[in-house]
Amino acid sequence: MTGLPAFFTQTCDKPYDRHKYKLFCIDGSVKVVPDYETVMQCWWNFPEYLDRVEVLDKSKTIGKGFA
Repeated sequence: MTGLPAFFTQTCDKPYDRHKYKLFCIDGSVKVVPDYETVMQCWWNFPEYLDRVEVLDKSKTIGKGFA
């Protein structure tokens, strides 16, 4: 097989470690996970519960010191 499978859509070329991930479950719940390794563990261990995965940019928080 060459290329990406038909069920995979790539929307970003940035490295995976720069993102957070949103897992959409078939029951309508949503989980946000911090790294690609967790996504892969969930996707391969619980495929019957997952609908899709969305890649999120990590938020760039600006430290404001003590509030």
